[in-house]
Amino acid sequence: MSLEMDAANSGSSIFNNNNNNSDDNLKCGKLKGVNSTKQSKKSDGKQDSSEKYQEKIATIRSMFAKEYESHPELYDECDHRKVMEKDFWVSRFMADPSESVEDSYEKLRSTMEWRRSFGVNSFDPFTIPKEIYQIAALIPYEKDRQGRPTLYIRGKIHRKIEQLEDKIKHYLVNVIEQLDSAKESRESWIIILDASDANFFNTDLDMIMFLFGTLRNRYPRGVATALLYGLPWLLGAFANMVISFLPSDSVAKIKFGGKKELNELIDESNLPDWLGGTCTVNYRRVPKGAISCYEMAEKEFNMTKADVDKLIKPFIQYLKPELCVEVDP
Repeated sequence: MSLEMDAANSGSSIFNNNNNNSDDNLKCGKLKGVNSTKQSKKSDGKQDSSEKYQEKIATIRSMFAKEYESHPELYDECDHRKVMEKDFWVSRFMADPSESVEDSYEKLRSTMEWRRSFGVNSFDPFTIPKEIYQIAALIPYEKDRQGRPTLYIRGKIHRKIEQLEDKIKHYLVNVIEQLDSAKESRESWIIILDASDANFFNTDLDMIMFLFGTLRNRYPRGVATALLYGLPWLLGAFANMVISFLPSDSVAKIKFGGKKELNELIDESNLPDWLGGTCTVNYRRVPKGAISCYEMAEKEFNMTKADVDKLIKPFIQYLKPELCVEVDP
């Protein structure tokens, strides 16, 4: 009797446990099934999104191919190849997912037309006087801690010179083009805007707006960040005015900082000497055969030596031709 009761109780216990386990397994099975379905749908959603993204690239590419076929004189052949062969040169104009295909295409098309009319692919280094190279105010340099190339713009060396303004803009775009073309991928390089020791004589609103406008409209998604380094408090109001003119997506890339922020971005071994770095790579590179500002001023602007002396006086201390190295153009 006792054995029967024990057996019954034991059987009942085992049976109940099996039932409970079955219920639990069934519930887990349902949960797993639901999760699997959700994951599958999520995965399908990602795939669908990726497919739509690629379809948009293909559509924009096809639209530009037709445009190029109809108006080849408006575009450079090498730029046409970029659009046809490299997804980044299409996707960089698709940053806003809410934009229509037509809007993204027009951004790309207008940029390709601008590149031809501005002469991005036909820059002549000999249109820049050698003194501009010697003062080293615009320097593509060594990589940051994430392996991204850097561009240094030294504010205290810049002065607005009307005769050279257009040339400087072309020189600036050429340097940007070199950095952007190095990887041709999203947020692949950075800018250090060195404002240390700058003053009101160095401010140039037109050039600053040209820089940020070019980066935003012609090289979107190229720059990861722009560090405004060592801004003197006297130029704080000017900096705020500039920022007020910029769209929010450009402002989001600008960071203010000093030595700490600079060292967080770039290792000391890759920093140039004037910023306390130990890198020995020569940044004063002058194309072989570059002519002097005196020769250029006489030929192109009919200026006298005395006129040029006045213009270059603020730059004399930065020339240092003995530290320069000649490079093949």
